[in-house]
Amino acid sequence: MTGPLRNAATHARIVQRWVLRMRHILALERPRTRGDEGMTLVELLVTMLVLPVVIGGLAFGLVAVFSLQSTVSGRVIDSGNAQTLSATYIKDVQSAQVLTDNPSPSCGVGNQLLGVAWGATSSGYLNYVSYNAIQNGTSATYSLSRDLCYDAPSSVPTSSQLVATDLSSASAASTPTLTCAPSQSNCASQARTAWVAASGVAKVAFTVTETQSNITASTAAFEFALTATPRSFSEAVNPATLPTFSPFSLLSKTSCTALTMANNSVLSINVGTGTGNGSLGVSSTCSGSVSVSNNATLKAASVNTSNPSLNSLTGPGSYPSTEYYASQVGDPFATLAPPADPPSGGTTVTCTQSGNTYTCPPGNYATNPGLSFGSGASVQFTPGGTFWFENGLSLSNNVNATFATGTYIFDASGTSASLSTSNNTTINATSGVLFYVHSGAVTFGNNAVINVRGLAQYDFVAIWDAGASGSTNPMTLGNNGSAGYGYGGIYVPNGQVIMNNNGTVTAAFLVTNTATISNNVSLNITSP
Repeated sequence: MTGPLRNAATHARIVQRWVLRMRHILALERPRTRGDEGMTLVELLVTMLVLPVVIGGLAFGLVAVFSLQSTVSGRVIDSGNAQTLSATYIKDVQSAQVLTDNPSPSCGVGNQLLGVAWGATSSGYLNYVSYNAIQNGTSATYSLSRDLCYDAPSSVPTSSQLVATDLSSASAASTPTLTCAPSQSNCASQARTAWVAASGVAKVAFTVTETQSNITASTAAFEFALTATPRSFSEAVNPATLPTFSPFSLLSKTSCTALTMANNSVLSINVGTGTGNGSLGVSSTCSGSVSVSNNATLKAASVNTSNPSLNSLTGPGSYPSTEYYASQVGDPFATLAPPADPPSGGTTVTCTQSGNTYTCPPGNYATNPGLSFGSGASVQFTPGGTFWFENGLSLSNNVNATFATGTYIFDASGTSASLSTSNNTTINATSGVLFYVHSGAVTFGNNAVINVRGLAQYDFVAIWDAGASGSTNPMTLGNNGSAGYGYGGIYVPNGQVIMNNNGTVTAAFLVTNTATISNNVSLNITSP
């Protein structure tokens, strides 16, 4: 093939190869499509087996999610009820100056589970709050309402707030549990009928039971507990030496002269490191039973009084303006067992003398050993047992007496002194003693220096005068004593404490029936 024919053939082959290459390229770029033959039997069987498993798994997951959402929603509703009540309950208990669980509401209507009040005035309180249970129509469930009254109790509250809606009948009749301070151990029973001072209540616990939880399909009740402590609760800073009752307490329920302060005397009731921050307890229901006159000063944070009129304090002197009502100011040592008198197993003993020094062992003293102590004598009472002074103990002028750890029992007939000191006597009993005065009077003479600490087994009472009765056989302290005075706790449940003549007295606490403080005496109630 020659000439043009050869060239034409060659050109045709080139065009053919180019067309084939373009078809190949287009085939690669164009997506492959399935034919019209449909699915194979194997593919159909696999699809039928796998699809129910996938759909079932999805359905199970959706059901679980929806169920969880309902449970979470119910728990949120339950929790919301608890939080609503908690927000008001804790605030109210912390604010309380007095509280009660008397079923008769001080504010609003219904069955009062808890009543609190604060903002003391001369005639009552500024705020009264009652938590009242009210039946929901004829059903067996109850709602809990927080009712607030201003200025005075009323059946028509100033404002009301629904804090729970589904209380069981048992919960609607269940009052909070009061944990009382040691000095107010019967506060829970007192609160059933009257107001009690919140300063004697360490904790108020309230358990609320709603008839049914809001969780879907749940048949269980929903229960939650609330606890709170009044801010006015007085807790001892040093419980080993200072108890949690009013550090100065007057136990007489009927005396209208429970405490008389006059002639520049000063009483400072201190707690911890503070000054004048403690409380005075007054059991008397009389108005003006505490008289502060003639430039006398009573330094205290508050007064807990059984006088419902809240006007126990009177006179032109200086004293706190705040009084709280306590239906009963109890005796914190009423259950404290005294030592036996006379003590059993004791033998009759006497003191031995070496020059002007006397050594006195434990035992029974049939006669007053102090009658043989000369002026300026040094006396040592040795450890090892109980001392019983059948006819009292008297210490002459300038005697320096040291009492070892132990129990000292003093007796005397009639109005005779069972424990007495003359001028400038020094008594040291810092290792811990109990001076138990079973009968007779107690008198410390002029310029005495006394340092006495109590024993833990007797709740740190250092001087217990059980023999005094009313104004008979009073305990006399003060008498120009220097600032070196130092007593542990003083307990005179039936008698009178008299402090006069420029003395300075320090005690961990003083609990007495009545007291008189006058003539420039300074009494400091301070833990050691």
